[in-house]
Amino acid sequence: MKKKTEQQKAARILRKKGYSMSEIAVKLMVSQSSISLWTKDIMLSPVAQKRIHSIVLSRRETVSNTLRRKKRNRLELADSVAAGEMHLGVSSLRPNMFSVLAMIYFCEGNKMIVMLVSLILIRN
Repeated sequence: MKKKTEQQKAARILRKKGYSMSEIAVKLMVSQSSISLWTKDIMLSPVAQKRIHSIVLSRRETVSNTLRRKKRNRLELADSVAAGEMHLGVSSLRPNMFSVLAMIYFCEGNKMIVMLVSLILIRN
């Protein structure tokens, strides 16, 4: 019980200093919901609000950049395939492996028989 009250005090101190609830949770190894309960009555100073807001904006920018980079990579891959620079066919697979992969694909879920036939035609 002593450890819990110490964690509560530490959480309240960190929150008053302007730490976000997720930062406090990581630092104290406690769930965010516990931090929220322990610190719900603490009003953040304008400086603390600004600090947390800047962290949120930074994380948003990081996520946005990651999504943009992944989209650009997908488009570059599609352009390479369309230009014939890269072949994503099944010619490099061993014959038995192709059959196994075709059956897995077909049995995976709601696939039409046309899909399987087209896979078999590609192989031949």
